[in-house]
Amino acid sequence: MGRLWRTEIIILAVLCVGSGGCASVPEATARIELERTLDAQFDDVWRAALRVVALSHGTMITQDKASGVMVYVMRPENMVSADLVYMQVFLQRGPREQCTIVRVVPKARYGAYSYDAPVDREFLNLLQASLRKR
Repeated sequence: MGRLWRTEIIILAVLCVGSGGCASVPEATARIELERTLDAQFDDVWRAALRVVALSHGTMITQDKASGVMVYVMRPENMVSADLVYMQVFLQRGPREQCTIVRVVPKARYGAYSYDAPVDREFLNLLQASLRKR
């Protein structure tokens, strides 16, 4: 009985390895954009980011200008799932005065973020547009 059980485990292992593994990861359909460098001062980018949060009907959870961190929650209109997306935004002063690095990390409430709405790219595009209007 023990030998039969070992044989079944070996066969299962060979099948998993032979088929490329037991689970497969789907290919991404869109490029995730997490970072953009903007030619603007930190304070201007911070104010513009607050405007983008308001435009996206997001609810601010936390913000700390000194560390350049803001987290807000939103429900994108064009998302297939009804889950909320937590947007983590990190601003960092760049190497020049007129330069700010912005990182955006979207997270779903229950772990994996289903990338059916490019909320990171949308945030960065709105941020850039808001800076041009000032």
